[in-house]
Amino acid sequence: MIDGFQEKTHKNTIMVLLDLSVALNKVWRHKLVNIIHSTGISSNALIWVNNFLRKRSFKVKVNGSFSSTHYVKAGVIQGSGLSSLLFLLCMNTIDHHLSKDVKVACYADHIAVWHTHTNLETSQTALNACMHRIETWSKDLSSILFQIKPTFASSQSTKKFEASSILSSNSSARK
Repeated sequence: MIDGFQEKTHKNTIMVLLDLSVALNKVWRHKLVNIIHSTGISSNALIWVNNFLRKRSFKVKVNGSFSSTHYVKAGVIQGSGLSSLLFLLCMNTIDHHLSKDVKVACYADHIAVWHTHTNLETSQTALNACMHRIETWSKDLSSILFQIKPTFASSQSTKKFEASSILSSNSSARK
């Protein structure tokens, strides 16, 4: 955002913050295996990761009695070091869905997407298109529900906008 302030012609920056805090539990496993394969990992390592993800189950114990076995069909196993790496491999695929004029930064399960331009409407249009591509990416990757926290800043002021004022009304990204 500072880049927009430092230029001779002051520019506006709109940033959309996405919180993917539940994403670890929602990643489609078959898609994850395909992503791993596309990185060049194959053979025994790919088989090992696939086995790591398959046939995960759990039971719940209430008042000394166990429930029936339930199988987990999506997500990566929490608490494992490998799970964090697998999730990050999924997150890294977002770059393929963004245009070059929109900037992105990811940290764990948070994504910041921003656009800087002298014309506010140009930034809104760019971010609307970007949000639609991110929505398509997230549906392809998982059943991720993300929270949108848009923020606007210019060289004169900083204020928050409602998501509807930045994102087009037909976006189905969830708050």
